[in-house]
Amino acid sequence: PAHVRAGAVNCLVALEHQDLLDLLPGLMGDLDDEVRGSVRSAVRRFGPEALPYVLRGFLGDSAPAEELGRECLALLGEASVQPLVDLLLDFNSPFRVRAITALAQVGSATCLEPLVQVMAERDDSVRVPAQDTIVSFGKEAIPILLDHLDDPNPVLRESVVVSLGRMTDLALPAILEVLTEAPDARRAMAIRVLRSMEVADGVPLVVDLIAVSGDLGEVARDYLLTMLILRFRGNKLPRVAGWLVAISVGLAAMVAAMYISGTVYIGADSVTGAPSCGPGESHGYLSLLGRC
Repeated sequence: PAHVRAGAVNCLVALEHQDLLDLLPGLMGDLDDEVRGSVRSAVRRFGPEALPYVLRGFLGDSAPAEELGRECLALLGEASVQPLVDLLLDFNSPFRVRAITALAQVGSATCLEPLVQVMAERDDSVRVPAQDTIVSFGKEAIPILLDHLDDPNPVLRESVVVSLGRMTDLALPAILEVLTEAPDARRAMAIRVLRSMEVADGVPLVVDLIAVSGDLGEVARDYLLTMLILRFRGNKLPRVAGWLVAISVGLAAMVAAMYISGTVYIGADSVTGAPSCGPGESHGYLSLLGRC
């Protein structure tokens, strides 16, 4: 009976009997709550010594053992991280996703850099769970994500944008700071993050960049256009995209110009309030209107 098995496990735990360790992988697959509670007690008592046996059960074919294995690895804390990271970074291992889910439950920040490495992979089956886990760390993950904001690997850059874009409340102040101080490449990536967040907080900082040539000006214009569309949507004007396609390009530009001129124009005449732009600014402004 289950209560007898659980009692036997508890006795062996009290005796710190080493033979119990060999039994742990099998006991981890037991469905009885009392037995599973006794396994947790054994892991607490034996500590890191139980780690190889917990891993054996965790990586077996039993779903209940896998579930309890994640809990036990979390109980073992930092001792679990390196073996799980080794599994994660073994490209031939069939247990990489399982390692990610366990690292998420362990919750140690020492796994953040290896998870970022996985975010650079093209395989969605491991990259997406890695992104989810990074996001679950919240504020702890932001510095390391910012470090890779302008990484040479385009897949990693996009993964960083997606991850920061899901952390609006936590990441927004840091992204706005990047916009004011960083080199152009990092500023362009920061604007991409703002666009992913769908927040207008960056408009005052970005509006002066629409006349800049290259990638920075391009993403600035894309961001402001996105904010314009979201503003229409927020005003509950239906099918704005359809309207802009249906009417002529000139009329679309006029509508957009009138709309923007009341909100995010570059400069203004002190008397009439009309938008006023220098030669370079006009080019960026008209480019933005052309996109509208």
